[in-house]
Amino acid sequence: MHGVDVLAMWLRVWLWRRRLAERRPLWDRERRRWECFYRQYRRTWHWLRLRRKVWRRAGGVCERCGATRNLQVHHRTYARLGREQLEDLELLSGGCHLREHRR
Repeated sequence: MHGVDVLAMWLRVWLWRRRLAERRPLWDRERRRWECFYRQYRRTWHWLRLRRKVWRRAGGVCERCGATRNLQVHHRTYARLGREQLEDLELLSGGCHLREHRR
């Protein structure tokens, strides 16, 4: 392929992706923004300290089923995100966490 053909093909793909992005529903864009923010939040010292406190409170055991593997800290509510109380968080196994989010 010649350089001009490659450039033209790249431009067509870029325009197609841009039009596709403009057609996506607003909630999809908002969801992606939320996920990006939440991912960054979970890297903060505040979150890491809270997470450690939840693990200590639960004793390294799922608070619902008693499992000791694949444990994750779950937000019961996001209403106070960034200023959570320990009661807003619980330690769950992967299965319990998945079931909680499917409800």
